[in-house]
Amino acid sequence: MDYVCLKCQRKLVDRDNDWYCEYCQISWPKIHGLDCFFDRDDYWGEISRDEMKQLLASIERDGWQKANRELAQKDPQRLKFIYNPGRADWRFYVPLDNQSVVLDAGCGLGAITLPLAEVVKEVVAFDTSCERARFVQLRAAKENKTNIQVLVASLFNPPFKKQSFDLIVMNGLLEWVGAGKIDGNPGEIQIEALKKMKELLKPGGCLYIGIENRFGLPLLTGRGLDHSGLRFTSIMPRFLARIYAKIRRKSDYRTYTYTRRGYEKLLNDAGFENIDFFLPWPGYNDTRIIVPHRNLNALRYLVLNIMSSNSFVKKIVKIAIRIPFVLRLYRFLFFSFGIVANKNKQ
Repeated sequence: MDYVCLKCQRKLVDRDNDWYCEYCQISWPKIHGLDCFFDRDDYWGEISRDEMKQLLASIERDGWQKANRELAQKDPQRLKFIYNPGRADWRFYVPLDNQSVVLDAGCGLGAITLPLAEVVKEVVAFDTSCERARFVQLRAAKENKTNIQVLVASLFNPPFKKQSFDLIVMNGLLEWVGAGKIDGNPGEIQIEALKKMKELLKPGGCLYIGIENRFGLPLLTGRGLDHSGLRFTSIMPRFLARIYAKIRRKSDYRTYTYTRRGYEKLLNDAGFENIDFFLPWPGYNDTRIIVPHRNLNALRYLVLNIMSSNSFVKKIVKIAIRIPFVLRLYRFLFFSFGIVANKNKQ
């Protein structure tokens, strides 16, 4: 995938230590072999920055086997989270083939990047964190995935031509874009990000989003925390959530999630159409089963025969789900959504 200038959109020249725009006379560096188009010192993730630096040093010094063994000793679940290929099983619901070019936006540690590379021509993966992008780069090299291109870039100004991708992935990303860009309304910032992704899609291309349901049952019952780190902020009116977050956390509330209708409106406002919803169980970051939102029979089977009943709430759900009205309602209370939205072919 060729890069273009962030300012004039002309093709960049590949030099030994940087990418250079001959027209604007601007360059972007290569750091440890990583193409860097984002100059803010940014980091986020389930592994702290210091731990990530130690992990990278261990990989480069002692190799992957020892580094993974040390990581597993600290937290086995974290290791599973990083390497679980099932997090990309939704790919069977989107039109991909061996000629497809995919963008994994906010690629994290590559849990989706690597499985996608098995079935498409090329995967371009970017993150705002140099450390996390470096991990994906090392991981791709270890698994001999020569069709993966990794870089550091901003979601709002990535170095790609318009209409470059058949599929763009935003898994666990859309809810955070308002927090990463602190000026402006979070909902409007989300629409801005979606419009940018639409520009990068080829005609007829699609966008995949993995994200929480604002009114998911765990959040409604207080068993789960919102991205604010507080209970119940997702279900509050936005103005009230902002006041509550400022009182409890001394910070603004900017991690907006939505209901199904809310996501439809958000995507329609950004220009997407033909939007399909799926129910990933147990969640979009640990997908084992995917149920189409409209398939009530499959949802009933999932609840009655596969989901556990190890809590009082789950036991009540299993009993009540036999009532048709409750079954129809429950799909709107599912914890998270997988969303596939399409760009017009014209």
